[in-house]
Amino acid sequence: MAEIILIRHGQASFGKENYDLLSPLGEKQCFELGKTHKGHLEPSRLVSGTLVRQQQSLSTWLDGFNHNSAKKVEPPSQKMANFNEFDTEDVIAVAFPEFESRENMMRYLMESDNPKKTFHKLYQKAVQKWVAGESNAYAESFQVFNDRVVMGLNSLIKTSEPGSSTVLFSSGGPIALCLQHALGLSSQNAFALNEALANSSVSRLVFNQSGNLNLSYFNGFAHLNFSNTKITYR
Repeated sequence: MAEIILIRHGQASFGKENYDLLSPLGEKQCFELGKTHKGHLEPSRLVSGTLVRQQQSLSTWLDGFNHNSAKKVEPPSQKMANFNEFDTEDVIAVAFPEFESRENMMRYLMESDNPKKTFHKLYQKAVQKWVAGESNAYAESFQVFNDRVVMGLNSLIKTSEPGSSTVLFSSGGPIALCLQHALGLSSQNAFALNEALANSSVSRLVFNQSGNLNLSYFNGFAHLNFSNTKITYR
C-alpha cells in the first residue's frame, strides 16, 4: 500500500489586495501541523500546486516538521499545476456579471455587515452554477477542472512506490475532487465536502499497486486544537 496525504493550505489573506498569500495565522496553522507530523510521518516526496499559498504551506509545514531537529529532513519536492484551485473570481463573475470588476465585488463585500458570510453566499451560488455547467463563458469549465485534477492524482498514483508517502499541499476544490474520485461521489456532494475542509486540515488516501483507491480519513485538524490555534475555513 502507498498513501497520499492531502493538506489544504493554511488561511489565506481574505480581503487583502493579494489573496494568494498565507496570513500569519495560516503560517502558524501549517507550522503546527508540521510539528505534529514529526515522528509520525515519513514523507517520500512533497508536492504542491503552483499557487503561492500552496507553496508557502509546504515550506511552512516543512519548517515545523524540522523544528528543533538536529538533522533536517528534505524530501524531494515538485510543483504540479494540476492541483491549483479553480479561478474563484472568474466563477463568481460569470454567475454575477456585476462583480466582473474585483473592485466592485470588494466594495460590495466591505459594505455588508459580514463580508465573509456575504462572500460565502455568493461563492456557493456561483459554484453551483459552475458545476451544473450553466454557462460556456468560464475561463475553465468544471469538466476541464475535474479532468486536470484527476489527471494529476492518477499521475501521483502511477509514480508512487509501494509503501511510499506523498504529501500534497493543495486547496479545497482539488482536494474535494480527489475525494470524489476515491469515493464515487457526485460533483455536488464532493463540493459539500469542500465546504467542510478546514485550513491546514489533513485527509488521507491509500491505494495498492492495482490503483484501488480508498479514503482512510478526512479533514483532520487536531493539531489546531492541541496547539490552541484558531480553526478557519476560508
